[in-house]
Parts: sequence; structure tokens; C-alpha cells
Amino acid sequence: MVAGALAVELAGQRGQFTAAIHAAPIWILSVVALLQLVALIARTEAWHVCVRATGATVGRRPLFRAAGVGYLASLLNGSLGVAARIAALRRTCPNDSPRVPA
Repeated sequence: MVAGALAVELAGQRGQFTAAIHAAPIWILSVVALLQLVALIARTEAWHVCVRATGATVGRRPLFRAAGVGYLASLLNGSLGVAARIAALRRTCPNDSPRVPA
């Protein structure tokens, strides 16, 4: 929803947006991209710690893949991102997912 609103807002100002991107030094854009990557890895590692604390024995690779799906879904809605992460992890590792006692 936010991405759609941003696209509508920038639709009439495409030239200004393009000029702003070209005016920014490449090193600043690279640092921003690197910081975003570090933030994603840190959040995914924190989620790994939380999943391990539940007693699940999921490896990092399936967990990072599920986290990527969740981060993509969270662009639409934060709660949807969490649900997508859990669903992707359960689909990938159904036997490793922790069970909630009834």
C-alpha cells in the first residue's frame, strides 16, 4: 500500500526523482545499500536465535530464505510478513517446526 502511494506521488515527478538519484554520489548509495543488507542480516539472525529458543533445529539457510519471503511480504503489511515467514519455514522444514502444546 505504501509502495503504491509512493508510486502515485512520484509519477508526476519522475524527472526530479531521476535527477536526485543521479546527483547522489555512488559511494553514498553503496553505503546505504550495505547498511540495509547488514540490518536484514541482523534481524534475520535475531529471528534465528528466537526460533532456536523454541527448541527447533532449523539451519540458517532455510531460515534466511523464509526471512527473505517475510521481508518481501512485510512491504505490504508487517503482520503479513511475520505470517509469510512462518508459513515459508513450515513449508520448508515441516518436521523441524516447533509444536505448540494443546
